[in-house]
Amino acid sequence: MAEPDLLVKLNSKRELHRQWKQGQVSWEEYGNTAQLCRDGVSRAKVQLELNFTRDAKNNKKGFYRYVKQKRKVKESLPPPHRQTRTASSYQQMRRRLRY
Repeated sequence: MAEPDLLVKLNSKRELHRQWKQGQVSWEEYGNTAQLCRDGVSRAKVQLELNFTRDAKNNKKGFYRYVKQKRKVKESLPPPHRQTRTASSYQQMRRRLRY
């Protein structure tokens, strides 16, 4: 469960985004709030993972459920595309760099 303070921040971020879209709030104000929310969420995720690893001996079911969920998310992502470079693409890139 997320901390109540974090939930309040997320709700205020949602409200600020709506106000920004209407032109009532500056982008900087919304961006600062969004950054605080990102920091809070990342800290909460780290804390959750620490708790899972700490309690892995006693709570194997919860730990492996979390690992399985992470694996599903990673498998659902498409593989990164690799661009194959040809001689003509290198020439085009060199032309762009000249100017």
